[in-house]
This record gives sequence, structure tokens and C-alpha cells, in this order.
Amino acid sequence: MNDLEECYEGVCTNSLILFGAGGYGAHALDLYKDKYEIICYVDSEKIKHVETEICELRVYSPEKLRQLEFDFIMICCGTSSYHIKNLLHDEYGVPYSKIITSFIDATDFAREAALYQSSKMIYEKNLHGSVAEVGVFEGKFAKVINRIFYDRKIYLFDTFQVSTLEI
Repeated sequence: MNDLEECYEGVCTNSLILFGAGGYGAHALDLYKDKYEIICYVDSEKIKHVETEICELRVYSPEKLRQLEFDFIMICCGTSSYHIKNLLHDEYGVPYSKIITSFIDATDFAREAALYQSSKMIYEKNLHGSVAEVGVFEGKFAKVINRIFYDRKIYLFDTFQVSTLEI
């Protein structure tokens, strides 16, 4: 049984929409494209809606959800999954039973674990310095960084807009 089936009591889905057309969405596409029909991306960032395709999938605004038929929508972005889940339900009429939040929750756990492992090495080697996060959004992960690096100065950087910069 795969992760999606375990999360939804063994119910195998046929079609899936990915909410979030960034790095998390690309990762989810890579994980699930061979098992499910991925219909499209949905993203709140308007800059991504203009004739955009990512990995041959169209990117739509959330308003399009009212016109699409799908079995589930998976939240795949760094934003609070709780906030997006309620937005999808309250604003766009998506039943809670169709909203999957487990992908982002697992991804957040992996990020925390990686940061914790890095911090162990930093403290064991007695390395000094500050910590920085680039792309803060709502500050959720900044809180994790602050908890793990409790004795360090933390710098937070954000453009407060969608970045199109490729690294």
C-alpha cells in the first residue's frame, strides 16, 4: 500500500490535483505521476497562471477548481496546510474529504530532521556564526530554526513577492 492509500484508508484515487506549482509540487509530481492521473497544478500566485505549464501540466488559479473534476487535491507548498485546507473548503467548495495535507506535513518533518542533523554537526564541531533563512513566507520554519539554534542570531530574508529567479 502506498502513502496516499494509507492516508485515505486504502481508497485508490484516479485523479489528483496538486495545489502548489513550486518545488514541493514538482516533488509531488515526481513521486505520484506513475500511480495517479495528475490533472494540473493549482496555485494562488497569479504570476503562474499566465499560460504557464510546469512539467507539461497547466497551472490554474483556485477559482478553476469549481469547473474541474478530480478525486483529490494534494497541498504541496510551504504555506500553512491548515490555512490552505480551509481556503479550499470555504472559498472554493472542495470537500474536506478530498483535501490531502499529508504530503506537506511529511516534507516539513524531513526539513526539520535535516536541520536538526546539520545542527548536531555544527555544535559538535563548535562552529560559530549566525543562521539565515531565505524565503521566509509566514515564518513557520523560522520558528523551527530559532528553536534549534536558540543561541544564534538569525537573519530572515524575503522579497514579499513571487520570485522568478532561477538558481
